[in-house]
Amino acid sequence: AVLIGVAVVAFVVLGLRSGEVTDPALPYVFLAGAIAICAMILPGISGSFLLLMLGMYDTVLGAVNDRDLVFIVTFGLGAVLGLAGFSTVLHWALHRYHQLILAGLVGLMLGSLRVLWPWRDVPAGKEFKDVTTMTMPSGDIWVPILLAVVGGVFVVAISLLAGDDSDVSDMAEEAADEVDTSQSALRDA
Repeated sequence: AVLIGVAVVAFVVLGLRSGEVTDPALPYVFLAGAIAICAMILPGISGSFLLLMLGMYDTVLGAVNDRDLVFIVTFGLGAVLGLAGFSTVLHWALHRYHQLILAGLVGLMLGSLRVLWPWRDVPAGKEFKDVTTMTMPSGDIWVPILLAVVGGVFVVAISLLAGDDSDVSDMAEEAADEVDTSQSALRDA
């Protein structure tokens, strides 16, 4: 139920777009940095896409191009504190609600397929990245299907070759250890 719920919510939310924010207040820049950095830890979502959803992608790129140090430092501080805070919460949640969190992360990956869907009707004057409506595949779809099957077989084969050591709980423990490592690195910095 958690997997399906998270997948549906992610699918709907990832279809939303904000208009471009041209002159954001510094607290919003800080918050955008804190949110975008969470994509480093979460599977299936990129920081760039989160910035697009917040309407900050072009603004952040413009600030970097213009070398706007106040903007960059504010965004960076938000990223550092966002990573530290989110990794702490994720670490705690993985240890307390292991199966529930894993189900949520799988749901997040399934819901984020909307962003990766290659078949979209792009109207004149719009870019591919700005269109979130999905359409049914048309034309020659055998190559993507074949690649998906080959990829799935490859993942299963590697999993079988790895043997008993590739248990899902071991992978989750490794992920929790990576979160611990990133927290330690942030504290040391």
